[in-house]
Amino acid sequence: MAGNRSVLMVDGDLGALFVLAQEFEQRGISLIPSAGARQARSLMTKLNLRIKVLVVNCNLAGVCGLARKMLRQNIGIEVIGIVSGSDQCGSCREILIDALPDAEIRDAQWIRKMVRLVAGRMSRGPVKTALRATRS
Repeated sequence: MAGNRSVLMVDGDLGALFVLAQEFEQRGISLIPSAGARQARSLMTKLNLRIKVLVVNCNLAGVCGLARKMLRQNIGIEVIGIVSGSDQCGSCREILIDALPDAEIRDAQWIRKMVRLVAGRMSRGPVKTALRATRS
């Protein structure tokens, strides 16, 4: 869908998801929040969602598999990871367009960084990743 401004975020921090939804809304971006990979799959199926950016917390079980599956099904999607410390996820590092270190407390600075990261991805064209490059 041309002009798609939706992001699916899979993260267990519901407070941060709520604040991010408000911040994204001010920028014309719709946030679809999900507390886990299973819930995200269900939302995608039931609501037939079309998203441009997928944000996954790499500490949650099943999110790397979810990201890979969504990339295979949707060529235009981009994946941002929330990773522990400065290390990128070993399971899905090659498919991440960007990564933001997780924080014990998601303060205003962390929220601003995430908003800039996602808003920046919304304004760019698709980027090739290793996974995308192997698809025909």
